[in-house]
Amino acid sequence: MPHFDILDLIDIIFVAFIFYNTIIIIKDTPALYLAKGLLLLFITFGISSLFNLHALGWLSKWMMSALVVLIPIIFQPELR
Repeated sequence: MPHFDILDLIDIIFVAFIFYNTIIIIKDTPALYLAKGLLLLFITFGISSLFNLHALGWLSKWMMSALVVLIPIIFQPELR
């Protein structure tokens, strides 16, 4: 059985704090829709890896690669 100590608890609290503040920041903004899409993409990628679905995995990887270019384009006005 893995050992659970105070550093693990601090790590969990820190991650929860980051997630909570990120959600608060993007709430009611177009970034919320992007975050939902990214979550769906990561879930799709996980399912394709879990069940060894090659075509879906290829499509998911291709979409993630395209996001490297698309995200700066989408948020270009906010980056100025």
